[in-house]
Amino acid sequence: MKSVHEFKSAIKDLVSRRGKVEKNSLIRGVCQILGIDQEEYNEKTFYRHMKELVDAGELSVEKDELTKKNYWFIYGAEAKNIPNSGLIEEHNGAVYFSPLIAREASVGRGVQSHNNTNEIHVYFNINHDFLCLRINRDAVPFKLHLARKADGPMSNVIEKVNESFGKRTSLLHLPIARLSSIKDTGDTGHACLEFGMDGVKITDLSSTNGSLASRISHQEAHQLLKDGDLIGKSTINEEWFKTGAGSIKLDKIKSKSSLDFDYPVLAQFSSDFKVLIYLPE
Repeated sequence: MKSVHEFKSAIKDLVSRRGKVEKNSLIRGVCQILGIDQEEYNEKTFYRHMKELVDAGELSVEKDELTKKNYWFIYGAEAKNIPNSGLIEEHNGAVYFSPLIAREASVGRGVQSHNNTNEIHVYFNINHDFLCLRINRDAVPFKLHLARKADGPMSNVIEKVNESFGKRTSLLHLPIARLSSIKDTGDTGHACLEFGMDGVKITDLSSTNGSLASRISHQEAHQLLKDGDLIGKSTINEEWFKTGAGSIKLDKIKSKSSLDFDYPVLAQFSSDFKVLIYLPE
């Protein structure tokens, strides 16, 4: 018979990889991981393990009002369920929104509709793909933690970010070499963006390559979006940096320091990674 530690480790590994998981899927998956028959893991033992993990704060649980089933998850893992987060995951990136605001967020490709003036649009490029995080302003204040995606389970990273920046912090972690990552040595990532109703505070987290940002005019923002749109609403190339975003002077944010900006804002976190934060008019 497997030990309690082995069962709990398999449960956490499965939930970390799948996001929200219900009872039957968990039992089947745990038995597959441990190489045992389902008869060896009865429901009574399963529920005892789940209660202990929830009581210890290692898992969270919520009931789906439609199916009346319980779903277990590691804090933040359900962010995989925000609409179109797969657009980021297909580039080996990760977006984890706090469950406190996850229903207010989605991911889009290309230039988004500007009909909803109550949304904050965060445009960025990854592997020549032009993507956008859309967040309802009803979610503010909230923070977005930016870093290079680390190897291993994201649950460990989420826990570190929540401890350092609070539970209303969401994560955008991308496989971009020049972004700073979270390390066991105490590094806390590249930057933290704290969003308000009318502007954003950007903090550089002692990043290796630094952070730059500046408030830009709505005309400049419109032109940058138009350039992205002309490229095809799905790709963006180096010309966007050279002739568009590259021509705008940005202010350096000192290490471990913050600067406040009104929307719209253009920020640079490496030589090949820029972010446009835009509030539709």
